Amino acid sequence: MFTLQVKGDGPVSLMVVDATSSGDLRGYASYDPGRLAQRAGETGRPHAPVPRLLGRGYLAFTVDQGSHTERYQGIVDLDGATLVDCVQHYFRQSEQLATGIKLAVGPTGGNGDAHWRAGIILLQRQPKAGSAAPKRHIVIDGEAAEEGWRRALVLMSSATSAELLDPALAATDLLYRLFHEDGVRVTAPQRFRAGCRCSRERVETVLKSLPRGEIESLKVDGEVVVTCEFCSRSYSFADADLEQIYGN
Repeated sequence: MFTLQVKGDGPVSLMVVDATSSGDLRGYASYDPGRLAQRAGETGRPHAPVPRLLGRGYLAFTVDQGSHTERYQGIVDLDGATLVDCVQHYFRQSEQLATGIKLAVGPTGGNGDAHWRAGIILLQRQPKAGSAAPKRHIVIDGEAAEEGWRRALVLMSSATSAELLDPALAATDLLYRLFHEDGVRVTAPQRFRAGCRCSRERVETVLKSLPRGEIESLKVDGEVVVTCEFCSRSYSFADADLEQIYGN
């Protein structure tokens, strides 16, 4: 499972998204409506959403591959005008990998079928020869490598937002359009779908880990109601349910 978390002291105090290897994707944001409306109406620094909306804080990447592996987490300060800047700062500081990112987000469709769409290209430079580079990659060193990296960045930058957001333009076609002179190899795509992993059993496990007295203080009209922040699904627990949880 991969988790990206952004936490700051601005009107948007927390954003979390995670994805599983099977393609389940979920996320949520926590914000102050009043402060957000105030900042949204400000005219200064319109192209710097991170300091304006998130403020000061940190960006965290977490990779958890299961119970038999060690969880990895990298944390860096929110350093940049946009989230793209912050992610590039993370790769420079934590991964020490040269990274280029081209991102576009915008509304598409119309006539009652409008929705948001996002497209992104991420380039990363392979480690130098002699490092732990995967054997399946050809590593070019020296001046040729520098020139090739600069060329790749220029080609990536030539992609327009309209191309990244065009639902009729397949990702493979865009990659070929940009990099066909250098050769493009494509692997099977990973499909993503909205999917929350919350369940009544998971909530019961969380409740059981807390003192019963603390849970009793959360009752409203004789029930404890737990709402998932990802999907907004609510789980209600009456006295009989709590007896069964703590009795077992």
